[in-house]
Amino acid sequence: MELFGTPKVLLMTDVTSRLVASMKSFGVDQVQDSTKNHLRQRIEKEFGGFLHIIQDHNGKLLINPDNLTVHELVRENQSLKKQLKTLSRDVFHEVH
Repeated sequence: MELFGTPKVLLMTDVTSRLVASMKSFGVDQVQDSTKNHLRQRIEKEFGGFLHIIQDHNGKLLINPDNLTVHELVRENQSLKKQLKTLSRDVFHEVH
């Protein structure tokens, strides 16, 4: 399955957007809100053992696949920290 083929954390809103786009490509003109709202239950029912849905600190839903290892998460975290540090330095130098 292309959507979950590469192990990474996904935002539920991104998955919902992909669902809507896919349905529209099959000729569905309008996707009901109830379809979008019940997506979480459908994902948990279908992929419950493989995908875990959690909330971030802001209440946004994240989908975390089982095949995403702790090592991959640590690498991604370190990469993002490095990017943030670089961007912070660049902004600081632009201001001063």
